[in-house]
Amino acid sequence: VNSKEARMRTLTTLVTALALSACASVGGTVGFPAADADDNDMLSPSEFDEVFDDTGFYGEFDVNDDGMLSRAEYNEAVDDAYATDAFFMGYDGDRSGSLSRQEFVNGWCNSWDSDRSGSLDSREFRAAINALDTDM
Repeated sequence: VNSKEARMRTLTTLVTALALSACASVGGTVGFPAADADDNDMLSPSEFDEVFDDTGFYGEFDVNDDGMLSRAEYNEAVDDAYATDAFFMGYDGDRSGSLSRQEFVNGWCNSWDSDRSGSLDSREFRAAINALDTDM
């Protein structure tokens, strides 16, 4: 093996290691395994809320930074299929016309809890994240 081939192999190995490290870091900080604090392969609403802390989603959605999601902010936060009166009003437990973080997170988590276990499994979690109008 000549020195040029050796340098190329070393460079290829380094690039591959960096790419794998970056993927592990992203998955570990905002993905399902990292969010599952009690390691039971399920995310409770409070664990799901941690995803919003780790990613900054709620702050991204709460454009005017008042701690509440207006109907317009909610519509921007979710895919069009979920920007309906039925979803919004279903989450608005105190009927204030806006959603607190707790109302949004609990409502969103409950909406995607298809087996009604009270927690999200990894499949339900991915569906819930995919239905938000954000990149993750």
